[in-house]
Amino acid sequence: MEWLRASAPPQGDPLPDSPGKHCPRSVCLANRSLQRLPSNIYWEGLRTWGLRTLAVSQSEYHRYFATFAARARSRGEAAEDEGDHGRVGTRVWHDALPEAPEDFPGVAKFALREVEAQYLREQLLARQPGKLLAYLVDQSPAATQCDFPWEHPRKTSFPERNRVELEHARKFSLVMHGASLLYNLLLAEAGQNNERIERYRADMAAWSTELEGERAELVSWDRIAFWRLVRSENPRIPVPTQAFINAWLDLALSAAKGNAIVDRIDARTMVANREKRLKGALSRLANARALELWGGESGAYPVNYRWFRVQTIVNDVIQGLGHA
Repeated sequence: MEWLRASAPPQGDPLPDSPGKHCPRSVCLANRSLQRLPSNIYWEGLRTWGLRTLAVSQSEYHRYFATFAARARSRGEAAEDEGDHGRVGTRVWHDALPEAPEDFPGVAKFALREVEAQYLREQLLARQPGKLLAYLVDQSPAATQCDFPWEHPRKTSFPERNRVELEHARKFSLVMHGASLLYNLLLAEAGQNNERIERYRADMAAWSTELEGERAELVSWDRIAFWRLVRSENPRIPVPTQAFINAWLDLALSAAKGNAIVDRIDARTMVANREKRLKGALSRLANARALELWGGESGAYPVNYRWFRVQTIVNDVIQGLGHA
């Protein structure tokens, strides 16, 4: 983790968000189509967890790396005389970042050392109080493996706030899965792929059965509380997105028993119009070339809220702390 303090971009490489002459054409085209690079997500995560203390963008950090490094050296010299770590808000990285291993960078490992795992645990507890992630790295006695957070073997021991959040998340994932499956079915039908049509009709039938089994709970679901929770985390959700979600929830819960929704014109029109609004001329349902490039599935699985990555982080910390 110490390498973060001195990680400058390789000489000659373009900035992460500015493809240049060193960028292969295929990569540049891909970069232009991406709304947000994965590295940018990690960059913001470093800020959220308090590992990065200075509010600068990736491109600013890379562009002015030499300046930041010079300031860091200057502060280090001043700290020896003044007995402190310099002014808060001027350093880039958290002062308590563990030192790099002696064999770094010649040897690099993904496994966390105990000092690194302990540091991350403390940062999460301090910066993410009340969040399930903080609870898991603090209270989990051992690493776990499950497909969804609401399937965690210790879910009944989670704090009440986290249990309520997970139940909202589970219900949303279940109901909206049907919209994703119907979208894939529409694409399969547009491409006249009988194998895929059969697959997604079967998946829609299974989804409808699962939905019917939870109809009573879903009908009484407090959607006002759900949206209050969602907006507390992200108040900038577009109005059309909220409208589509509410409309789909109403339609799915009002549908007759069985697989009737799969052939309902209003359901099909709702999903098709949503895709066309989002993608415009690149809509797979309106652009033959875009449909031809479709790989056969697009968001065809229930929403898991990136649980795979969360679980990996939790397990890495737990194992780094020496837990079984």
